Amino acid sequence: MIDFLAILDGLTKFFLIFSFILVVILATKEALTGEAPYIPSRFKTVLKMIDIAGDLKDKVVLDLGSGDGRVLFLCAKRGAKKCIGIEKNFFLYLFSNIVAQIFFKNKVKIIHGNMWNYSIKNTDILFVYLLPNTINKVEKKILKEFKKDKIIIISNRFKFPNLSPTEIDEKLHIYKYVVTK
Repeated sequence: MIDFLAILDGLTKFFLIFSFILVVILATKEALTGEAPYIPSRFKTVLKMIDIAGDLKDKVVLDLGSGDGRVLFLCAKRGAKKCIGIEKNFFLYLFSNIVAQIFFKNKVKIIHGNMWNYSIKNTDILFVYLLPNTINKVEKKILKEFKKDKIIIISNRFKFPNLSPTEIDEKLHIYKYVVTK
C-alpha cells in the first residue's frame, strides 16, 4: 500500500527547498510580502483542523491560499465530496495540482488565481491560514457571499475580528466558527 502521507511529506520537503531557491533567485515582491506567504501547517495541526471541522462527508471544502494542498488532500481522504484550493503562487499551484491529479483526480481541484476573484457561495467548510490584515478582508467576503444556511470556518493561527469562535484549540491556535444566515 502506498503511504500517501510519507510521499506528500517527502514531496513537501523537496518542494520547500526548491521553492526557497526560486524565491531567493526571483526575489519577487509577491513571494516575500504577499497577502498569505507560504508557511506550511504541520500535519499535526492540519489533522486537528480537520477534526474540529467535523463530518466532511458530502461537504464542499474550500481552502483560500491552499499552498501545497495538504489540507485539501487530507479532507479528500476523510470523505469530503469536493475539495477546492485557490493558490496565487504559481509554483505552489503547480506542485499541488500535480499531486491532486495523481492521487485525487475527481475530488480535489486546485485553481491558480486570486482568492478575491473566487466566490465562496457554495462552500460548506472554509479553511484559512492568512495574516491578520487579510483575515479582516476575508471576513467581509464571507459575510457578503455565503449562500447556504451555514458555513463552517476553520482558521489556523489567527482570529476573525468580528466573529465569535464556537471552538478553540488554544495549544495549536485553531479557531472554528459557525456562521449562519
